[in-house]
Amino acid sequence: MILLSFKKEIKGSTTIGSNYKDKILLESYAFNVSKHVQVQGEERPASPAFMSELMFTKTADISSPNLFASAIEGTPLDTATIVVLHTEGGKKNMPAVTITLEEAIISSFSSQSTGAGQAAEHFSLNFTQIKYEYHKYTGDVSKGSVPKTYNLKTKVVS
Repeated sequence: MILLSFKKEIKGSTTIGSNYKDKILLESYAFNVSKHVQVQGEERPASPAFMSELMFTKTADISSPNLFASAIEGTPLDTATIVVLHTEGGKKNMPAVTITLEEAIISSFSSQSTGAGQAAEHFSLNFTQIKYEYHKYTGDVSKGSVPKTYNLKTKVVS
């Protein structure tokens, strides 16, 4: 299960306990980091890394009109948090991966339907900093996490 929330509240329709109530339920997310690397004799010069925007897919819900309006207005959403939940041991809804975006703004929004059900929505978030964190567990006991942060303004990983 993938959930999204914003510091500037845009409510979703999840009802998963008190920690994840009113979050936006996502079907998928995607992003990539790439760099051009070429081989020239013994050397392998590489270009600076390119960080894509985060792209999301979801079905229409209570958050849809606000996401649409935010894309049009260019409303800054401050911090965006994506949580990938999993079940392990006896506990449920434990975070496996957390992605935190700073200075998030919706850069694109599209909606489509085949007429056979819910509308599918695709939107992208632009940001200035990303924190990618993996949470470790043994059974249902937390064993800490491994976070890495990349600041797109300074090009620094920490």
